[in-house]
Amino acid sequence: MAIRPLKYNVYIRLKSKKYLFEDNYDFVGFEKIKNPFLHWCADPFVIKKDDKVIVFAEICNKITNKGFIGYYVIEPRKKSKWQKCLKTNKHLSFPNIFFKDGHYFMMPESSQASSVDVYISNYFPQAWSHYKNLMKNVRYVDSIMDLANNAFISYSEQDNCLLYYRISNDNCVLPPLSLVDYNYSLRPAGQLIKYKESLLLPTQDCKERYGGGIIFNDFAISKNSFSVKRRFEIKYNDPKLLQICKSPYGVHTYNRYDDVEVIDIQVKTINLFSILGKIIRGFKLIFKWIQQRKY
Repeated sequence: MAIRPLKYNVYIRLKSKKYLFEDNYDFVGFEKIKNPFLHWCADPFVIKKDDKVIVFAEICNKITNKGFIGYYVIEPRKKSKWQKCLKTNKHLSFPNIFFKDGHYFMMPESSQASSVDVYISNYFPQAWSHYKNLMKNVRYVDSIMDLANNAFISYSEQDNCLLYYRISNDNCVLPPLSLVDYNYSLRPAGQLIKYKESLLLPTQDCKERYGGGIIFNDFAISKNSFSVKRRFEIKYNDPKLLQICKSPYGVHTYNRYDDVEVIDIQVKTINLFSILGKIIRGFKLIFKWIQQRKY
């Protein structure tokens, strides 16, 4: 049985004057948000509302390895604990949050359910309900919105390609534009970033392995095609990561809202709870096989 380093932590930097990639990759000022007991947190997205900073993330159970969506609130004089806000019978992660037509929406990754779904907030940030299914019978990961063009971007692990879907005025999903990911470096790692005169798409560097780094790409879209060109990059083994983490082993999500930045970092650890979960799942499979053999 392989023992893999599967623990993640979310880090946040408040009152940041520059983007991380602008600041010579200086991680000073990032603070770790403590994980809940028996869970780790990853895929952070951030929103500011009134005087509150609200971080959304995947919260993954160390035993079952199943994730749900939670949030963490920072107010001027207090901080909350992680709270659950969206859970289904399938694994959820990458809680892409966006605001449109006076409402907050979330498009989390739900590839285990073979769908791309959008949820609407009934009572922000803690209550959400299913709003719309965009795609069925697909195994897409880490989808993000391009609100300016009424479109969304997804990644197909099966076909190894980045997909750009426009949505028509009558809310129909149009056939996609696609870009083959020959270098395993186009899986989205955060929301689109308006940077000076450019639009940047954060993606993961998975050439060597998952979580190998974050690439900030110049992103351009036309009627019949789109392009992605590498501009900035953060590697998981960048010595400057040691400013905030003693043993970084992976990094795969970055987001910013106003003057707040969030990032996740994977660390080396022997996860005894994960090992226990694998043993339990193994016994369940054996028991299921025995039951089937009886009939």
